[in-house]
Amino acid sequence: LDIAGVPPLPEMTTKSLLHYLQQNDDNDDDKKKRSFVSSGLENWRLVVKEIDGSSFKLICCKGTCPGVPTGT
Repeated sequence: LDIAGVPPLPEMTTKSLLHYLQQNDDNDDDKKKRSFVSSGLENWRLVVKEIDGSSFKLICCKGTCPGVPTGT
């Protein structure tokens, strides 16, 4: 989106990777990095965060998760 000059939709939380592709010493990477990664599709969500060298992942579904074992 960024390279095409198209702004993200208001409901999008996307961050551009364009500054990582550009060779520019003026980039302040610490201000552009997120402290976590989030993703989702349909009714599930994922968040990954590194703390003190360990990766923590949270995966959850809104409502019933498809394919969950029945416990029988």
